[in-house]
Amino acid sequence: MTTAPLRGGLRVVQLLLIAMIALVIARGPFYGLVDPGPYDGAWGGPSRSGAWLVHAAVAVPIGLAAGGLLVAVERLRRKF
Repeated sequence: MTTAPLRGGLRVVQLLLIAMIALVIARGPFYGLVDPGPYDGAWGGPSRSGAWLVHAAVAVPIGLAAGGLLVAVERLRRKF
């Protein structure tokens, strides 16, 4: 029995996690560079620094968790 479909599925999961990490980085710690404002409706707004800090505070833990999942999926993929 071949494990190619399982390995391919795990690769797709990895690509989705990588895309999520890229999005979290762009919209989290670098939020102030991605969105020029105004920040009236942004989390932590109306100031740029408040919006930046709140987005980073949410994005960093999510990025770390996604990175941990990425490592776990890679270890699982290498088993098969």
